[in-house]
Amino acid sequence: MVRPKQLFSAAILADTRSKRAREGMRQLATGERIVQLCNIEAMEQVHRWKAEFKPDFLVAYVRARPAPSRS
Repeated sequence: MVRPKQLFSAAILADTRSKRAREGMRQLATGERIVQLCNIEAMEQVHRWKAEFKPDFLVAYVRARPAPSRS
């Protein structure tokens, strides 16, 4: 398992090229917005792990309902 040392989703969404994504996320319910934010982060983590991977879609398989941690 690769453990991230840095988070990238904030910088990705702050980029001017992400304007439509930011606007779209504002329309989502809180839970769905969290899932989408995690997907963005996961795709960038994969790309940073192996630069030849350029994911544009992620299927999240979860065994339980996603819940934020308190840490």
